[in-house]
Amino acid sequence: MREKSGEQNLVADWVWQVYLTRKLKKHFARVYVRCSEQINVSIPTLYMANHASWWDLYLAMWISRNYLRQNAYFLLNEQETDTYGWLGQEEVLSFDGDSYQQIQEALEHGAEILDGRFGSLWVFGQGEVKHPDFRPLRFLPGLGSLLEKVKHVQVVPVAFYYSMTGPSPEACIQLSAPIVPSTFEQGNRRAWIAACSKELTYHLDMVKEQVISENLGDFECVLAGTMAGDHPWPPVEDWKKQIEQWIQKIKKG
Repeated sequence: MREKSGEQNLVADWVWQVYLTRKLKKHFARVYVRCSEQINVSIPTLYMANHASWWDLYLAMWISRNYLRQNAYFLLNEQETDTYGWLGQEEVLSFDGDSYQQIQEALEHGAEILDGRFGSLWVFGQGEVKHPDFRPLRFLPGLGSLLEKVKHVQVVPVAFYYSMTGPSPEACIQLSAPIVPSTFEQGNRRAWIAACSKELTYHLDMVKEQVISENLGDFECVLAGTMAGDHPWPPVEDWKKQIEQWIQKIKKG
């Protein structure tokens, strides 16, 4: 089988980004993000998120590429990964949640990614979708070994919360300040997981209160949705024309 050329990869990635953006716009009325200025996107980062909806992965992928400008990896149970179908060229580390060996292999791979200069990894710590108000947040115990291997990276709590007060849902995502590094210098794996859970719970509750009170003034609307049918997919000829123009721009630098 022939490998795709760099140009083909660029085109495939462009098509995926267009597809993902349109999919999110069709489903959500608005997507809000609040991001701490303390996050340094130029160093290895472990994004530790709650798992409130099937849409979390798509939103994380869009935010990573279009908001944070990072090429990230995503750790997800393969039973859930299979429900997404096409995921473009995104790097998903899938594992069988019932296989200890596969879980450890996925965590080892995740640690290798975070050892890279610009590596970033998103982990949905609960391992499966849970209602955003479900408490306590219970993280997969295997994450302790990952934290042990990557003490040098910044760990960012990410809270996903959704509002259903309108005809289409709204998503609110908060990327909080990194957890204090000294948290992982003492204690054991269980204590580290508990610290991450406590920190994320605090920020998730904060987002919940702001959503309920409709006080999102310090959130940024990064994506505004469209009513289904108002913006149909363009004809194939238009797609081809757009891709050809895009390739020419790349060649010209």
